[in-house]
Amino acid sequence: MLARLACFDQKLLHPVKHQDIEKRDDLCVIKARDTLVRVKITLISTVRNLMRSHGTDVSTLTPENFSQLAPKLLPDELRPALEGLLIQICYIRQEIKKYDRIIAKLCNKYPETKKIRQRKGVGPITALAFLLVIGDPQRFSSAERLAAYLGLVPKRDQSGEVDRQLGITKQGNTFVRRYLIQGANYILGHFGEDCDLKRYGERIAARGGKIAKKKATVAVARKLSGLIYMLWKNDVVYDPNYKQNQRQAKTA
Repeated sequence: MLARLACFDQKLLHPVKHQDIEKRDDLCVIKARDTLVRVKITLISTVRNLMRSHGTDVSTLTPENFSQLAPKLLPDELRPALEGLLIQICYIRQEIKKYDRIIAKLCNKYPETKKIRQRKGVGPITALAFLLVIGDPQRFSSAERLAAYLGLVPKRDQSGEVDRQLGITKQGNTFVRRYLIQGANYILGHFGEDCDLKRYGERIAARGGKIAKKKATVAVARKLSGLIYMLWKNDVVYDPNYKQNQRQAKTA
């Protein structure tokens, strides 16, 4: 069947991109760190919920101060149950720091990550994960194809005259998509600089409601994936206000 399709039109067939073994092994470092982070989040959530259920005020606990402050707030009656979890949380934090040092070295190994990290909100982990998963900057012909690969495009409900857009497909690489969503949240948050991407997301969020905010986050993540891919592929300097400057130049 494949041979017959190739004889008819070779464009109907798409080659499978095999991941480079070295890049695959390096990606395992990020995946291992990601697993520890999710375990730590689960443990912290468990400790907070159990302390709250016993009447302890946990409002002052943050991910940053949890290891230092939680043992001081822990009720004596809960120590037999939760001290073991607190020990594990401290241990996992130290292991995550070790992975961070390894990732910093890997970023030096792949200097292309500097191009991807020009945009605030894209840190070493996101840049390295993006580079290792995509592999080749020439792999996709357009930002739209990249977004589809990452599952950041909306599903379609098409039947007759109906053409309804649904939530994103969530196909492709869950790993990189999650980091891009985190980057989008940073851009739209209090610490995100004023730029084309932030203004784009704010216009969508201004439509109102939680759904609009979620749509804004996904839309910014989709734009962000295309932006950092372009920075990597074309080796250009990032201009946070490129579109705004273009509009002003046209009206001048």
